[in-house]
Amino acid sequence: RDTTFVKLVRRLLKNWHLLWPTVLLTLNLLVKPWFDPIVLSYEVQRMKPEPEIYKIAAEQCNTPAEKIFFTDDRLENIEGALQAGWQASLFTSADRLLDTINSWE
Repeated sequence: RDTTFVKLVRRLLKNWHLLWPTVLLTLNLLVKPWFDPIVLSYEVQRMKPEPEIYKIAAEQCNTPAEKIFFTDDRLENIEGALQAGWQASLFTSADRLLDTINSWE
């Protein structure tokens, strides 16, 4: 038995590829003022943990690799960042990330 909500969710999931650009644009507008540049894998045609995406991001930031901090919930992406010379921490919770950031002071 499908409710209207379930039908809506199924339709959204079926057509997610059509909605994704709008979602990205909305997120970009909300996040962009805080993070610049934003390197999106679909724009640079590279994905984490490929070494090239870390190099591209560092170049776009115009920042030495050792000055960049990266967090992610996937260990392979953390390992890629570390191999690129970045500082990196596995994301497990907001509290732990905040502890990491507070330890810099």
